[in-house]
Amino acid sequence: MNTSIRKTESWVPPTPPHALKKRPRNFTHQASNRRLPEFHFDVNVTSKCNLACTYCSEGESCGLSTIFQAPTNLLPDELVKKVLELDKTKYSAVNLYFWGGEAFTNWPFCKAVMNKLANVKYINFMFYTNGVYLKKYKKQLATIDKKLGTRGSSSPWQNNGQRRLHIQVSFDGEPINTLERHTKTGPDEKMSAHVFDSYLDLKESGFSIALKQTISARNFKYLFDVWKWHYDRGIMYGPTPDTHGSDEKRPDGGAWPEGEFGENLKQLKLNMIKISKYCIDRDIIPSNTFRWYGKSRADCGSGMNYLAIDLDGKLYPCHGCMYRQRDDHLAGTSKDNLQDIATTTTEKYMDFLHTFKTDQTLDCNNCQVDFCLKCPAGSFDRSETTADTYGEAWQDHPSNWQLCKVWKTISPIVDATNISFDKKYPKNRRETPNLNMPLCKPELASLYA
Repeated sequence: MNTSIRKTESWVPPTPPHALKKRPRNFTHQASNRRLPEFHFDVNVTSKCNLACTYCSEGESCGLSTIFQAPTNLLPDELVKKVLELDKTKYSAVNLYFWGGEAFTNWPFCKAVMNKLANVKYINFMFYTNGVYLKKYKKQLATIDKKLGTRGSSSPWQNNGQRRLHIQVSFDGEPINTLERHTKTGPDEKMSAHVFDSYLDLKESGFSIALKQTISARNFKYLFDVWKWHYDRGIMYGPTPDTHGSDEKRPDGGAWPEGEFGENLKQLKLNMIKISKYCIDRDIIPSNTFRWYGKSRADCGSGMNYLAIDLDGKLYPCHGCMYRQRDDHLAGTSKDNLQDIATTTTEKYMDFLHTFKTDQTLDCNNCQVDFCLKCPAGSFDRSETTADTYGEAWQDHPSNWQLCKVWKTISPIVDATNISFDKKYPKNRRETPNLNMPLCKPELASLYA
């Protein structure tokens, strides 16, 4: 890939100090002297996608969307009306996330919604996109971005001039992006180069834009290379591991056989050691370049001031549950009042989280790793066969044993590396972040604590 190296940075807003305060159980969102939480609303605008990424769990090639090649059944006015059902006195902001498929394949819908809500200053917008169409819609995005402006006075990010429109580009870095993010005809290096160049173009033009990386277990062997690719470009690296995509087409969302996954973990260990050695030899503090070296055992914010709406109007606690379409995850439909559903699900899932965090018999609460990612929507599918209740299955994170093993594999390497740097730079302590922010939304960390 011949894209020239241009320094840039991922956008990571600071966590407000008040976001670290402990929230009591059964907290109700009444007016108080603490900042109100933000509400997160994922909107599946289409199942159509112009790519065929090998590890996709959201598009047409994986079999988890409601209808292939179909847009949402909702009209823009219907979604606007639904969003305005939320009680604005309960939230400091409402964030709409356009999902797919590829959200830009239903650009008219997204554009109409943003224009209709442009004057509602507490509502913000975000695209999850593969980035292919960014240059095509750049002028229209610029017009809308100017119209929307910066966040209002109720937002915790108002002081840094954060835009109301944010774009998150799914891009993994090379060589992985070309290996994994295929066109319909296969790998395409030119397409990958086009997406990264589009990202740089919009960033240099003043858009709020960031990269979101994924790495599948079969590509742990490229971990050093892809971390170095990001480091050379001044981009923080922090991929989500895909530990289930053993079949490149993933028709059933299948998982790795244990023996084969063990070989992937060996490659993971070797590459982490290589990264640590590279950093030590060159005096690079790894936690400043690679999130896996930081301290974060964030709990998922699914269902807590957070909902997702599918193409057919069904409501779920998050987009992960939405794509699985299990009836036991169903929170309601577009016919229900959105605030009523939000209140009910927030109480339900905060109760699950409180039980999880106070039950010291659980494996998670006795784990010593500094960094992990949890996805209840993923672990639930495995835990339900042994758990007695929905809540127990929801918080049984170790049932997703492949993901758990990733963090336990890297932990000794991360600890040894960080200890050496902590001794050398005692003032550069890694800070423990807000542990209950929505795991899938680090760009818009809400006020869960």
